[in-house]
Amino acid sequence: MSQVSLSLDVLQITKSVAVVALEGVVTAAAETAMMEALEHAGSQGTRSIILDFAGVSGMDSGGCSVLVKLYISAKSRQMGLTAAGLKSELKDVFRLTGLEEIMPAHDTRAAALSSKAISAETAGPGSPRRFEVASDSPAEVRRGGAIHWAKPVDKLRVTKVTGSVSTLNVEGRRTVGPIRGFGQMWEKTYELRFSDAKRTPVEIAATTKENFVRFQPPQNNFYPSPAGMKAGETVLIRSSVLGVPILTGVLVSYADDVSFTFMTPQGHPESGWVTFRVFKESNDTVCQIQGLARANDPVYEIAFRLHGAKFQEQTWMHVLRSLAKHLDVKSQPTLKKRLIAPKMQWSQVGNIRYNAQLWTLAYLLIWPLRRVVRIFKK
Repeated sequence: MSQVSLSLDVLQITKSVAVVALEGVVTAAAETAMMEALEHAGSQGTRSIILDFAGVSGMDSGGCSVLVKLYISAKSRQMGLTAAGLKSELKDVFRLTGLEEIMPAHDTRAAALSSKAISAETAGPGSPRRFEVASDSPAEVRRGGAIHWAKPVDKLRVTKVTGSVSTLNVEGRRTVGPIRGFGQMWEKTYELRFSDAKRTPVEIAATTKENFVRFQPPQNNFYPSPAGMKAGETVLIRSSVLGVPILTGVLVSYADDVSFTFMTPQGHPESGWVTFRVFKESNDTVCQIQGLARANDPVYEIAFRLHGAKFQEQTWMHVLRSLAKHLDVKSQPTLKKRLIAPKMQWSQVGNIRYNAQLWTLAYLLIWPLRRVVRIFKK
């Protein structure tokens, strides 16, 4: 039996200001309802939307992606977004993901309205318009709690793994989401879909976490911390593209029993996050990898257009093929791409100073000289 996992009540306060009161859990499933609420508010002449999170009990990484896409859509309509009623755990999520940079936050709806010189008692014309998100999964309404999120930190601290690579380009770097990148923003969704009545999404997600390192293509080496794919842990990466090496890593920003999300640090080829999750849809089991990101700097943007995007797509398709082989299913993965924001963000051109590939090349060139210096010092 379906139940409502999220409801959105749109109340027109004035001709140019509307409040969208959210109640429930914000997940990837909320995208359609969120965009419909935005469309409705826009049709009323709204120029400023206050998202009231007072009734929100949780938000997962898919929900954060929805809010980024909502911001991009609102911006294209010359509409502004303001947040209100964020609980302390949601404030931490906004800080970690960079949502606080695009959505000014107020403690209450009244404070948000006051900031726009509108009295909290002002009644909007007519009744609220309601939009709902239905879910067939009882677990869906319990997702996105604080225990599933990494705590926001100013700089990453890496747990060094025996036999792993240098922490270069990860230790001391900040995490960056799709908001802070330079290039075009893309959403890429990879799916492996098959019928499987024996294994639950929780079991398949656990299998993926345990074997994620083995599922990578030969040129990708992942080094998780001893704690594994848990929120707040780092994963070091040694990779190469067309023979050019790169040392980098990611933060596990979110993890629950059916999903986990990697968020990139400064200097990583992409600025954004990628989420692996397993869910049921009708009679199918769906293993999905979804990225929302943009190239971190101009060098990476050029590289992605020449070959990097193809390399990335081949990597995640390989991971899903490896999972299919491990699960002994015959289905082949699919890929859907969507351009979310076509314009480059020239304000972020300075990201090039953190470019992990350039720093890796410099490190590998200097490393032999450092060994020679150590020998002569002995």
